[in-house]
Amino acid sequence: MIIWLTGHYIDPGESGQLYVIGNNPNMIFGDYENESLVSVEFSPTWFGSSFCSTYEYLEVNFYFPPNFTNGNEVKWHYREYDSYSFMELDGTDYLIYTWT
Repeated sequence: MIIWLTGHYIDPGESGQLYVIGNNPNMIFGDYENESLVSVEFSPTWFGSSFCSTYEYLEVNFYFPPNFTNGNEVKWHYREYDSYSFMELDGTDYLIYTWT
């Protein structure tokens, strides 16, 4: 994915925040350790020094499908989430795992 800042550049010495929300239904695969599960892998990109001088904070929030609120059914392979929360939107509950 490319995000063009078009006229909203962050000048040297300045700071800014970028929020990105995406939906990629094609990133769900069969789990390689347990065939009865599905799996999702994600990783942040690492910006070259020509584009970014400091990388202070990155937060990834994973929203599970609507009304899937049983975190005991979730398995991770590499690193456990840092926190979790619940959100209700228009009568629908969402479980959210957060990595920081």
